Amino acid sequence: MTHMVAGEILTDRQPLQPQTAGQTEAWQHREITAECCGLTTAQIQVAALRAITFLMWGTAGACTFLVTTSILSFGTALLVILGSTLVGVGALWCSTKIFDYENPLQFARYQDEARRSSLPRVVERHGWNNLFHLGVLTPQEFAESYRTYAATMSIATLIPYYEQVSTALSHCDHPRYTYVVPHPSERRGKWRNEVANLTIEELFLSYDLTKLALYNIVDVHEQRKLAELRVQYDQALAGCQAEEAAIQQNYSASVVAPQAARQGSEGQAEQSYQRHWAVAQQRTHLLRQGAELQQVQNDLARRKAAALEQLNTARNTLTHNGTRSLTQMNDAERTQHNGHEQQYQFEVHQADAEALARRQQITQRYSADLTRIQEETRAALQSRDQLMQAAAASFNQATQAQQAQRNTLLQPIQQRRRQIIADLTVSYRAFVRLQRGQSAL
Repeated sequence: MTHMVAGEILTDRQPLQPQTAGQTEAWQHREITAECCGLTTAQIQVAALRAITFLMWGTAGACTFLVTTSILSFGTALLVILGSTLVGVGALWCSTKIFDYENPLQFARYQDEARRSSLPRVVERHGWNNLFHLGVLTPQEFAESYRTYAATMSIATLIPYYEQVSTALSHCDHPRYTYVVPHPSERRGKWRNEVANLTIEELFLSYDLTKLALYNIVDVHEQRKLAELRVQYDQALAGCQAEEAAIQQNYSASVVAPQAARQGSEGQAEQSYQRHWAVAQQRTHLLRQGAELQQVQNDLARRKAAALEQLNTARNTLTHNGTRSLTQMNDAERTQHNGHEQQYQFEVHQADAEALARRQQITQRYSADLTRIQEETRAALQSRDQLMQAAAASFNQATQAQQAQRNTLLQPIQQRRRQIIADLTVSYRAFVRLQRGQSAL
């Protein structure tokens, strides 16, 4: 059952008053019902958007009619039709995204739907601000929904999500209730299972140690141990990277000439591909086809305008510039008038037929040209790729000895790095076992 109190939407499951004095004052001065002719604000907005939709689609239909009668050029009409259609579709889509929070029955349905939906779904439909400001979920329902969703998340993703929700709550202007975002430390029990099979490197890459400490996911002793291991890891990693960089620098210096030859060959292959006639024509093919079709439409419009001008001149002569009606003419003048009308219809029909034939010829010609251009473009692309592969193979062959020497020098460094990570991982797991043993005692 729903109630309206001071312009507010309430249900039997909600307290009739907000929970703090500041909220009470804010809600006393806030009325979300704005009636106009018995309609809510949302209903007025939906009606306006749908009116815009029908207006835009009507404009598109009118332009279509004007094109068929040659009053409006094809190019101009196409732009207006596309623009009007897109605006109409956009307005219609916007009208479906408006929520009628002012209607108590509708708002109650939103609340019922929110109780049965996941928290991300509620936020997707209503947004954080409406959720907190209007009280779409009560604090208890929000906390329950949040915990249900948090149970599916890892700690690495839960912490950023907690910060996002907390920020949204802090930015909300006058929340209806006193909301509390469940703290990440509630999920600290998941920590051991999440990191049980991770190396120390994977742990450092996946988790922010500062935030683990900030949100009390790990205790003080584990914080210190992880910080100690992180220092050792960073020092070892920096040493390995310095050695690898020196080896790579020596390798790059030893293959300057082969690398320059490879880049030159690849550059020539790319230039040859870009300069190929089919590649160049493919970029402008549709533009040239559109220009020719537009020229056909312009010629058609000019022919119809000339035929109409001739008809109007003949009409003005026979009607003395509109001072005589068809019934005031004699038989010979009426016959002459009908002849001019038939001649105009014949010329219009002939112009339409010739324009249609020209359009079909242009379409067929460009369709055949496009097939040939695409085939040539594929062949040019294949040729370029083959040249690229040949350049790479030539480079690898010319630098085979240098690459083998580089790999030989890098191998012990990589092995040492893996061993350091393994040792640090063993040290961390031993610390965890020791902690568990002490907790058991």
